[in-house]
Amino acid sequence: MKNTKIISLFVCLLISFPVFSQIELDKELMEFYTAEWSGDRLPDGRPKVSDELLKRLKNISIEEVEKITDRNCQKLFHLVDIIEG
Repeated sequence: MKNTKIISLFVCLLISFPVFSQIELDKELMEFYTAEWSGDRLPDGRPKVSDELLKRLKNISIEEVEKITDRNCQKLFHLVDIIEG
C-alpha cells in the first residue's frame, strides 16, 4: 500500500512537471496526451484554440494551476485507496 501511494505521488509530480516547464513533444505524443481534444490541430499536433481562450489562459495564476493539479492528485490518491480496499 505504501509503495502504491509513493508511485501515485510520483505520477502526480510527473503530471504536474510540464506545468512548470516548457517541453517539446513530437506530434504523436502531443496527440496522445491531448486525445480528448476533438477540434482542429496545428501541424505539430497541438490543439488549435481560439485567441479568446488563449487570452483567458494568460490571466490564470500559478496558484490556480496548482489547485487544479492538487485536486487531480487527490482524486488519484482516492482511486488508489479504493482499489487497494
